Amino acid sequence: MADEPGKLDISDEMIAERRGGSGKMPDDMPKWMAKSITSIDKFSKITGNIVCWILMPLILAMTYEVFARKLFLAPTIWAYDISRFLYGALFMLGAGYALSKGVHIRADFLYRNFKVRQCTTLRLTGAFTQKKMKP
Repeated sequence: MADEPGKLDISDEMIAERRGGSGKMPDDMPKWMAKSITSIDKFSKITGNIVCWILMPLILAMTYEVFARKLFLAPTIWAYDISRFLYGALFMLGAGYALSKGVHIRADFLYRNFKVRQCTTLRLTGAFTQKKMKP
């Protein structure tokens, strides 16, 4: 938790640095676990590098649709579907890559400015609410 409002917690950057491959694993981590984590990170990086190219046909399809619809008054049936499929694939397959690089959108912009006591109260309330809601 950052002491100053608006200042990011350094642990976020440390996690992203380690997962980016430049940091080292903890000394007490078993070798099989370190190897598994490294393999998953490499797979996420390769997948992310491949998936980023999905953006090109997505841009082309949307551009074609806009020109066909607005200039030629001839909308296509396939452009909407292809844009949804490609964007869905881009989002789902790129999420692991974004998470490994630490560039994902974080939803804790309010939470990280809370005091420790407020965070603890919020966590306990959330845990209690979840426990109570389960059948």
